[in-house]
Amino acid sequence: MANDNLQNRSSQKQLLQKYLRNECNEEELASVFALLNKPPQKLSEVQDLIEEVLQKAKGDINLDSAHKQLLWNQVQQDIRKNQRTGGRSMPDTFHRKKTGFPLKLVATLALIIVSTFVIVNNFTDSHDEPVKWVEKINKAGKISSFQLPDGTKVWLNVASKITYPEKFTEKSRPVKLQGEAYFEVLRDEAKPFIVNANKVNVQVLGTSFNVKVYQNEPAEVLVSTGSVQVNHTPDTSKNSGGNKSVILYPNQRAVYNQRDGDWNLEKLDPTGFLAWRQGMLKFNSITIKEAARIIERWYDVSVRFEHEDLMECRITAEYKSESLVNILESLSYFLQIDYEISDKVVVLKGKGC
Repeated sequence: MANDNLQNRSSQKQLLQKYLRNECNEEELASVFALLNKPPQKLSEVQDLIEEVLQKAKGDINLDSAHKQLLWNQVQQDIRKNQRTGGRSMPDTFHRKKTGFPLKLVATLALIIVSTFVIVNNFTDSHDEPVKWVEKINKAGKISSFQLPDGTKVWLNVASKITYPEKFTEKSRPVKLQGEAYFEVLRDEAKPFIVNANKVNVQVLGTSFNVKVYQNEPAEVLVSTGSVQVNHTPDTSKNSGGNKSVILYPNQRAVYNQRDGDWNLEKLDPTGFLAWRQGMLKFNSITIKEAARIIERWYDVSVRFEHEDLMECRITAEYKSESLVNILESLSYFLQIDYEISDKVVVLKGKGC
């Protein structure tokens, strides 16, 4: 059985290699699209197969799940649509080959192959030399600012980490983010600036925006100037649908709703949301539960609640260079609660609001 599976996989790789060389006959083209038309639970197997074929042509490159998902969503949608309509819903401009498959499907697969090569080239330099990555980490309470190799300015928030190449390639400017950062991207239309933050990918040419992707919190992207394209790749094991993509313009914020699997957009004044760059804590009508998370990151403490009802109370306030005790005193006064500090644990007492 194992040998049969290996032989089958080898045959599939040879088939895809022939497709790349444009050498497939009618029967082989039909087999290519049959291979692509896999159920969702087997999609990753096909993606990995494509990646192996590309690796043989371009060295040992590992594409992350976010990029693979982006490339495959469109072709899966087109195949399903073709199945439902038998190709009849395709525009007249898409004529059929003798194989019975509309050229749109052929073009879409070609786009996947080309796009994958683009991503491979974007994340490797032009001479196939190993990319040296620089890592900057901010611990609790620390905010830093610096420039990237291309001149882009970055503000890195507390409890955050950013990784970027020592030298950007000729193709793109990729960075990896955990936590929160604000970017003022130097415009370069030949090199897209790409932020990869967990399952969120932001792509721009030149603009200023904020990305927030702390663990166990909704992903947020806020735009100050220009426009950005934001993609979120859901967990395919949960059958939560395809890639969710939005374009944001100045004074717009997108917050990812994990339950609905979509972005919630709103127009707002970004000033208050970006006050952290000046070392300010600004609570914009947020729940005490949300405020507690921010306090934990800024002061390296753990905040606990004596009563769960207190978590949903809301507060609007701002603090500049205040001590933890002063902030807790302020919360205590406004919410009519008490607090205790023991080592690095803060306990908020009282039902509040």
